[in-house]
Amino acid sequence: MEPMRFRMPVELEAIDRLAPEVRAAAAAHLPEDRLVAVEIALVEALSNVVRHGHPAGEVEIELRPLARGIEVEIADVGNPIPPGLLEAEAPDDPLAESGRGLALIRTCADDLRYESSEGRNRLTLTFR
Repeated sequence: MEPMRFRMPVELEAIDRLAPEVRAAAAAHLPEDRLVAVEIALVEALSNVVRHGHPAGEVEIELRPLARGIEVEIADVGNPIPPGLLEAEAPDDPLAESGRGLALIRTCADDLRYESSEGRNRLTLTFR
C-alpha cells in the first residue's frame, strides 16, 4: 500500500477533524487497541505543533504502512522542539495543567524519532 498523505491547517479545531481520518486509515494495519494509541499520540503531537511550534502554512501528516504496523510522520515549518524536551519526564504535580503531552506520546508509540533541519521539523512515530 502506498503512503497516505494528509494536510492540516494550523488550528486546533482541525485536529478533531483529522484524527479520526488517520485512525481509519491505520485500521487496516493495526489492532483496535493500537488505533487508540495512534489517535492519542497524534492528537497530542498535533496540539503541540499548533500551540508551541507556530508553523507557517499547513502541517503535513504521512501514514506509511510497514511490514508490521505503521509509521506516522508529522512535518511542519515552525519552531523546533527545544533540546532535551523529548526526553523530559512528565511533571510530578498531579494538578499541573501541561507538560504531559510528550511523555504520553512516548508511551503510546513504539518508537519516536525527531529531526529538525533547514527549518523543517519531522516527528516520526512507529506503531506495531
